[in-house]
Amino acid sequence: MLQSPFPIIIVAHLYHLGDVMSFETWMTKVDRLVETMIGVSVHDLSDFCSRDMYDAGDTPIEAAKEAVRSDDLSSVYFPEI
Repeated sequence: MLQSPFPIIIVAHLYHLGDVMSFETWMTKVDRLVETMIGVSVHDLSDFCSRDMYDAGDTPIEAAKEAVRSDDLSSVYFPEI
């Protein structure tokens, strides 16, 4: 897993068998993490396969990192992510 150069406080969530987070809740968590990481909304970045990541069971932090890495300017401004 890549290390972020930005200080991120992540609250661990325990998911019990059978508990499912809705896509909307998951995407809200992704958005908050991206805002914490780089100061803009995930909706301000280039599109990434958010629904595919949700369906695959990826965590919001994995999706947030992928959203930043997938953005057109990420390699210029955030090469460490």
